[in-house]
Amino acid sequence: MRKLILLLITITTITNVSYASFPVAESQQTFAEEIIIEEKSQNGGRLYVALSVFSTIVAIASFFLVIGNSLAHNGNSFIYLLLTIASVLATLFFAKGARERGVKKSKSFIGIIVLIISFLLIKFLIFD
Repeated sequence: MRKLILLLITITTITNVSYASFPVAESQQTFAEEIIIEEKSQNGGRLYVALSVFSTIVAIASFFLVIGNSLAHNGNSFIYLLLTIASVLATLFFAKGARERGVKKSKSFIGIIVLIISFLLIKFLIFD
């Protein structure tokens, strides 16, 4: 009888210790979740890069509208000036958002680089 009780105690102890020692399922599940989160963040980052470039194009177009309306006889360019400022701020916001979502620095600042180059070209071509 003693041997049977000792055997039951030993099996119970080994069973409890073995479950506590090897939590394998949680680490595999966490790894799969990290991959899914990483893929979602990169897709969101690419969206922010595209929005940054789009808002850059809107800023350039609205800047030309500011110039055109200021040269017109009864032109009111204030609305287009506000649109230009809002588009430039949106470009900066989307570039920062792309950088926060894990996009490389060179890709996240494409919109800002295009904006700077286009405004420099406009300055040297029109105002000189």
